[in-house]
Amino acid sequence: MKKRHLVVSALFCMLQVSCLSSRGIVPGGAPFEVGACDFPFGDRIQIERVASSTGDFSIGSVLTVRGSYDLRSREHAMLYLGTTCIAVFDDRGCGYGLRRRELSRGQGTFEFVITLPGPGFPHVAFYDKQTGSKFGSSYFGSGDSLLTKESPGCASVIEAHMPQ
Repeated sequence: MKKRHLVVSALFCMLQVSCLSSRGIVPGGAPFEVGACDFPFGDRIQIERVASSTGDFSIGSVLTVRGSYDLRSREHAMLYLGTTCIAVFDDRGCGYGLRRRELSRGQGTFEFVITLPGPGFPHVAFYDKQTGSKFGSSYFGSGDSLLTKESPGCASVIEAHMPQ
């Protein structure tokens, strides 16, 4: 009987730990909004989760950005996470800290980690591999970090979480 009680207790503890980690219980959390977006060729980028080391979009925050994409208009493209510069904030200029990944036509998911290097508007964008031209983007953030404009077809509010 005592052995069975220990086994049941151990299983209960393991289940409790499993539930805590699968729910992703974290302190704080900072909501974000999807702002300006533009996908004129039928492509799509959906930002599904943003985790912030500080709970917001302040300079120096480490962001983990997860989402999905649907690349339809080109065979290949670059997927980019970065910030639009509001001002040159160091001798490296704009684009510092950016992340990018090569994609082929189709659907998939992404995860990028970036440290916000200076003032700007965080966004995920498609760039043409040959020309380097941007052909679709989705901005996200909150308050002063969110670039907004009328943007039909963009999701509204999504929840962000701080990393564990």
